[in-house]
Amino acid sequence: MKRARCDGAVVHAGELVVGLAPGSPALGKGLALERYADGAVAWLDGEIVDAGPAEDVLEEWEPDETYDASGRLVTAGLVDAHTHLVWGGDRADEFARRLAGESYEEVAKKGGGILSTVRATRALERRPCSTARAPPRGACSRPARRRSKPSRATSCRTRASWRCLRSGHRVSRETWLRVVGTALSAHVVPPEYEDRRKEYVDEVVIPVAIEAQDRGHAKFVDCFVEAGAFTPDDARRIARATRGARLGLRLHVDQLRDGGGAALAAELRAASADHLDHSNAKGLAALAACGTVAVLTPGATLTLGGPTPDVAALRRHHVATAIATDWNPGTSTVDSLVLCLALACRLYRMTPEEVFVGATESAAKSLGLAGRVGCLRPGADADVVLWGAPDLATLSYHMGPSWVEAVWKGGRSVLGETHEPGEPAWGGGT
Repeated sequence: MKRARCDGAVVHAGELVVGLAPGSPALGKGLALERYADGAVAWLDGEIVDAGPAEDVLEEWEPDETYDASGRLVTAGLVDAHTHLVWGGDRADEFARRLAGESYEEVAKKGGGILSTVRATRALERRPCSTARAPPRGACSRPARRRSKPSRATSCRTRASWRCLRSGHRVSRETWLRVVGTALSAHVVPPEYEDRRKEYVDEVVIPVAIEAQDRGHAKFVDCFVEAGAFTPDDARRIARATRGARLGLRLHVDQLRDGGGAALAAELRAASADHLDHSNAKGLAALAACGTVAVLTPGATLTLGGPTPDVAALRRHHVATAIATDWNPGTSTVDSLVLCLALACRLYRMTPEEVFVGATESAAKSLGLAGRVGCLRPGADADVVLWGAPDLATLSYHMGPSWVEAVWKGGRSVLGETHEPGEPAWGGGT
């Protein structure tokens, strides 16, 4: 039988992870992955055409270029569903103050917290770039490249004002990193709108989100529902006003206390409910009924000292649960998604399979990219990672290594390291 031509293939993976097995829940009892020992994945015109046992794939396809995984792990690219790509300044002083006993809310009341980052980022917009964090006019391609290296996430969501979103959009065009933007004006009320929250929502939050969507810079709008931030009614008004603009809704809820945020996310059929550290079991159950993805942020849990979300409740109801970095200068200074997988295993007692699905298919679902990224099924984008690890469990077992040896984005090689004969097939300590 004549084999069909394809552009490329990675063959002889010690473990090839295609994604969730057919019919498998994304979390909890019954979760199963489609995976193969001595596996292979092939692509054509930037899309996956086959994935399975190497012998079967090579019998069907004749690759123009073949890459030997030599017994190492091969998966889809990771997806960071909650990160902050652009900002100014840092908040190291707040880190020290919290360690000395001040709470997050006490720091915020004294002018710290998110407002301090807003001030620093605005200052960058008024002067030439002098830091690598958030220069104007999209020069953030430099930190984006640096930021993507530790975790090798091939898709991410930036949460910023529309000017920052414009920078993120340039990163998406000028680098191999796919950026999905979220308008984040509804995170804190700026000083010029003090005591005028409703006017701020109507005059700034909603128009900025719609403009960002019109410019192609944002697919979502986010609202931080918490005492001292925005109310459930604010979130409802934002949801109604932006629905016609085809903007998805994301909610930052229940991080500091149980404010009924999970139930609110279900009511509004939000794409995601992020943090959920204090959510009650009834609210978490509601997420499953409406298809809202729970996004957990172990880096923030570690930075703020807990508590941990009710993962047992999420498991009971098979809620699709993403794992994200929430990389930001105040509450999660962890920029490695791989490290966040390890943290989720230890802090949340999740399994390596659960956290991997959380950083691939569940994250992709929250971004409206299910079936396109986060898996190696035929028709998905050929975003393929060759890891310097023998299997999936090893990614979460060691804390620190990035593990990545090669990356293909849309079938194009964007990162590669030669594996010399005689060297160990994976790094890490003992």
